[in-house]
This record gives sequence, C-alpha cells and structure tokens, in this order.
Amino acid sequence: MDFSEAKRELLKLLKRTRPEHVGNVLQWVTRSEEVGSLLRDNRSVILENISEELRSLLPQDAMFPSESFCRRQMEACARRTVHVDGFLFDENLLDSMCEDGTFSRNFCLQCGSSRTRELEFLSHSFSVPELRFLFLNVLPDLSGLVLVDVGSRLGAVLYAGHIFSSAQSLIGVELNQDFVKLQNQIVHKCWKFLVQKFRRKGSLLVSVPGLDQSFRQIQETLPSDWLEELPVNYDLFLTSDTDQNEAFRQIHLYRVM
Repeated sequence: MDFSEAKRELLKLLKRTRPEHVGNVLQWVTRSEEVGSLLRDNRSVILENISEELRSLLPQDAMFPSESFCRRQMEACARRTVHVDGFLFDENLLDSMCEDGTFSRNFCLQCGSSRTRELEFLSHSFSVPELRFLFLNVLPDLSGLVLVDVGSRLGAVLYAGHIFSSAQSLIGVELNQDFVKLQNQIVHKCWKFLVQKFRRKGSLLVSVPGLDQSFRQIQETLPSDWLEELPVNYDLFLTSDTDQNEAFRQIHLYRVM
C-alpha cells in the first residue's frame, strides 16, 4: 500500500483502539525497536558495525586525553555535562547500559542522598539516523563533487558519505593526531578484511579509484597474488565532457586470481 492507504489504515486502527491506550500505541510506533528495525537497511547496518568497532577502541566518553580544549569547554558548562558520542551510542544502547549499571543519566546533588538531577549530554558526532537523513534528504546529489568534513573526529561523516552518497572524493580534516590514527586504523581493518575474505577465484571487484592508488593512500602494498586488473575500454564512452571522461577513467575492474 502507498502512504495515503497506510495513513487511512492507521487512523482506522486508532479509532478502534480504546482511548486510554491510544497514547501507548503512538509511543510504540515512534519509539519501538520493532518498528525502527523496518527502517534499517544494509547501509545503516554497516555504519552500526563501524560504530561497534569504534566503541571497542575508545573509552566510554569517546574522548582522548589530548582533547584538552573540548574538556575545558565541558567544564565551563553551567550544568554537569558528560560527552556521549551520538555515532557510538543510540538511545536503546544507553537504556541497556543504564539497566546493567554501566551508565547513568543522572548525578547526585548531595552525595549519598536521593536528590538527583539529569546529566546534560554533549556529542561531537552525528548519530546513524542523522547521517542517513543528512545524505538522503538534506544534501543534493554529490555525484562528481568533493565532500570535505572539517573536524572529522571519528570519521562518521566520511563513512556515511561513502555509503549513502556518490561523492567523487571524501576528505576529512582532523588536527588531533589520536583521531587521525583511529581513522587510519579503521580503514586498514576494512582493507585487511577485504583482502582476507574476498578470495573466490574468478570473482570480480570494481574499485574507484584504482586499488594501487587506494593502497598508496594507506601506505600499504597491494598483494601481487590476489587480483589481476582487467582492461576497460573507456574510449567507447568518451564524451565532450572532460570531467565525465575523467570520472570514467577512475573506474577499475579486477578479477580474483
């Protein structure tokens, strides 16, 4: 059914629901993990897997000791503030952590008393739903364009840009050396996984740009016994658009040996 039909069916359902339960139904629709799972696709799952990997490499507040400026900013806040990275922790995960005692949303105003106040949360990253919304609904088609993420931190925008957009190039600008190392570690792990798992003889791999360039960027050597590059006849599709022709030449085809 389309949106109009679905809306009519939902209104019919709510009219048949006892008035005291309508609020609970609406809350379930907007917050339930069961409904939320219907909106997930493989691209979001990939981002969530990257998020899980990063959580294993970072302290709970996802901050390095070298982030002295950010820490001073938090200390200057009028309310007690903790850093909860939106890319690493969604509401469901935070609720689970509160239940098992590894996280709290409140702090004690008087040690040992029941007087508590909610903590103020601060995040330096987009959450996975926000990244999806940004690239699929806010930004225009990025085909042939360069996306620059200033203050790329964990690299969340770069990962999402690769998954959700057709940007020609994704560039992250990050001054903190610890985060640069962390991003490189994730990129290295992705390539290592691909080299180890993509081994079925005769399988085809398309890469933009060529793998030689990609491996140079991560200062690694492309395994000589893994792939052979197949010829691509770019001349068949050459046009008067120089930029488009260059984009064609960035497409490389390989076969597993």
